[in-house]
Amino acid sequence: MTKALLEVKNLSKAFPVKKDIWGRTTLTLKAVNNISLELHPGECLTIVGESGCGKSTMARLILKLIEADQ
Repeated sequence: MTKALLEVKNLSKAFPVKKDIWGRTTLTLKAVNNISLELHPGECLTIVGESGCGKSTMARLILKLIEADQ
């Protein structure tokens, strides 16, 4: 088996949406929730989905333009 060109495991990102008067997060939006994938040489990968489903956020996380949740 060939080595994966891209391997993503358990990728998640949530954004705080609402805070209380003390600055504590009271509401979060789960943009990407526990995504895993592998891309091997010769394979193609297409990401499709509705507007706002997290496709761009997933790409930004993979490119490390934003930091994933731990």
